[in-house]
Order: sequence, then C-alpha cells, then structure tokens
Amino acid sequence: MAITPASESRIAREFGRDALRKRLLEARRQVTEPQRRAANEALLARLADHVGDAASELIAIYWPVRNEPQLEPLAMQWVMQGARLALPVVDAAAQPLRFVSWRHGDPLVPGAYGIARPANDVAVRPTLIIVPCVGFDVRGYRLGYGGGFYDRTIAALQTGPGLPVRTVGVAWDEALLDDFTPLPTDLPLDAVVTPTAVFAARPTGVNGIR
Repeated sequence: MAITPASESRIAREFGRDALRKRLLEARRQVTEPQRRAANEALLARLADHVGDAASELIAIYWPVRNEPQLEPLAMQWVMQGARLALPVVDAAAQPLRFVSWRHGDPLVPGAYGIARPANDVAVRPTLIIVPCVGFDVRGYRLGYGGGFYDRTIAALQTGPGLPVRTVGVAWDEALLDDFTPLPTDLPLDAVVTPTAVFAARPTGVNGIR
C-alpha cells in the first residue's frame, strides 16, 4: 500500500506520541517511593475536594498499573459517603470499555493486559469516571497508553441514553504537556487533577486552573 501524505502525517503523529509516552512513563519510574506517597496523598486530597459529595455517585475507578496514582484510600471514603464503585473491563481491542460493579474485598481475576478485573461480571453505567493519564494538557486532552479505550468509551456514553457522565483525569504534575496536539478522536476530559492543581476543561477560575 502506498504511503500518502495523509497516512505519512498520521504515522508521524503516532510515532511522536509513542516517543512522548515512553518518556513520560520512564519519568514515572524515576520517582522515589517517599516522593510518590507524598504526591499521591496530595492528589487524593485535591481530588476529594474537586468531586465533593459523592453520596449519589456510581464512580468508575481503575486498578493501578505502571506507577499510576493509587485511588483506593479515597474510594473507600466515597463508599462511606454512600457512593458505589466500578472497575473498567476490556472485552476486545478497538471496543469501548465496560464497567463492572466492584466493592472492596470482592474477588479479582486477571483481565486483558494483565490488569485485575472483578470476578463477578455485573455491568453498570457510571456517573463519574476517574481516568488515569500518562500525559495531559491544560485543555483536558489526555495522552493514554495508545489503545483508545477511554476515548471510545466516553464517546459512547455521551451519545447513549442515561444521565450525563462526568470525566475527571488524574495525573502527576510532571505529566503536564506544554505542546500537545490531540488526535481527531481524542476527547477532552471535564477536568484533570494533579497533586498541586485542578485543570478544568470547563473553566471556573483563571486559565481553567483551580
């Protein structure tokens, strides 16, 4: 198949994103455990403040991999407020995620890509999705692992029936990108929370930072 200018541009974009992704993941690995614990505590405090009262929420969290923020301490607080939890499940490549009901202590089994998923498969529709970010920009655009799962999922939920779904990314401060060009399929998150700031795609403060 001949490489057209359009396909050549697409290949260049994908190569550039892959190199950026590798650089950001390597930077994560260089952080010491004490630094990571302190940053995680600060991030959870800021995320709790941003989300507010979670009593009526069905919150999709994630099972952390690759030095992602650890959400479980805050998730347990949300449950005490009356929230319910779910975890994402990958059924197949190039398909949206499904969200499966999960409670602390429920059995987990290995899922796609070796990521834990609930053994019980009760599909639910979340009202709030916490999205891990490899990188992000101030507009709420996210760089993930390259599978496109969250973008497909958010697009499907936005156009499907049911209540609106809120999307909040979580990322380390070092993941903020100054010069990032989203793909046509990328969808901005409602906000991205880091240990030191909240970047809102729907601004409520100066430059969208709260």
